[in-house]
Amino acid sequence: MRTAKYILALIAAIMVVTGCDWIRMQLGMATSDDIEAIKKKTAEEESVKVVIDSTAIKEAQEREREKKEEEIKLQKAAVNRFHVIIGSFKKHSNAQRAVEYLEKKGYTPHVFEFKNGFMAVSAASFPYLAPAYTEMYNIMDRGMWKDDLWIYDIKQNMHK
Repeated sequence: MRTAKYILALIAAIMVVTGCDWIRMQLGMATSDDIEAIKKKTAEEESVKVVIDSTAIKEAQEREREKKEEEIKLQKAAVNRFHVIIGSFKKHSNAQRAVEYLEKKGYTPHVFEFKNGFMAVSAASFPYLAPAYTEMYNIMDRGMWKDDLWIYDIKQNMHK
C-alpha cells in the first residue's frame, strides 16, 4: 500500500509540475504562452524560408531558360551556313554598336570572332546561298547598311 501511495504522489507531482504555468514559471521552464510563441516564430521562419527558396528556384529556372535560348541561338547560327555580314570590326565597342543597331531593326545578330582578331557582325543567316544574297540586297536597297556588306560561308573556317 505504501508503494501505491508513493506512485500516486509521484504522478500527482509530475502533473502539477508539468501542467501548471505558474509552477513552470517558478521553476524557470517555458510556459504554454512561451511554447505557443516559439511555435509561431518557427512557422514564420519556415514560411520566409519557403519564399526565399521559391525565389531562388525561379531565378535558377530563369537563368537556365536564358542559357537554353542562347544555346538554341548558337545552334541555329551553326546550322545556317551562309551569314550576311554587315561589317567587321577591330574594336569590340564598334561591333556592339552594330549589334544594337541590328536589334533595333528587328534582326537577331550574331558575332563571329575571326582568327585575325576582327569581329564580324552577322545580320541574318541562311542554310542556302540564294536567300543570303537576297537578304544582303534587301539590306542594301533599304539603305540600312552600305559599307562592308558581304556573305560569309562558315565552311571557310576563318572564325574561332
